[in-house]
Amino acid sequence: MIEAAHERAIERVLEWIEDAMAVIRYRWDGIHRVRPTGGLVAARFRHCEARSGMPLPHDDVLLTRKGQRPDGLWGSIPTTALHENTVAASAPYDELVAVEVCEALGLVTEPRTVTPGCRPVMEIAGVPHELIRRSARRSDWIAVCSAELEREYVTAVEDDGEPQFLPVVTERARARPNGIAAKMTSPPK
Repeated sequence: MIEAAHERAIERVLEWIEDAMAVIRYRWDGIHRVRPTGGLVAARFRHCEARSGMPLPHDDVLLTRKGQRPDGLWGSIPTTALHENTVAASAPYDELVAVEVCEALGLVTEPRTVTPGCRPVMEIAGVPHELIRRSARRSDWIAVCSAELEREYVTAVEDDGEPQFLPVVTERARARPNGIAAKMTSPPK
């Protein structure tokens, strides 16, 4: 049942991407804009575990930036919109799977704040937080690494040992170390 919901959610999200973002621009200065006639070309790769080794069945979906125009020629789809909406595309996927699975099993979802000041995540109501944390080891690695990067940033010193700067690190400024920490702590595929 979960796999069927997963398949339907991927299909619907790809349709949304095709309808909302996949546009081929061609001719002088891109004056003609059309949707790819056959849809997007995508490759899906099924994985059964996360990089940490924990069980996590999921698919990686790669989209090509080429699409077929109505005249049969292939054109390029600007990747800016696709890249900027990567997270936006995962949100409806999560919601579609959760709604379908919860309806079938008689469950409900509830919001949980993961990061103060950020939008809450939806999770199945009644699942103990300790159980969720047990499978969230990578986020712990990222948090530790990010804290170390932030400490190094705040306590940088001149050659004579004097503090170089002691800035207040804002939530916006934390985004960069968090991204760096995510890459640094990512086990190889």
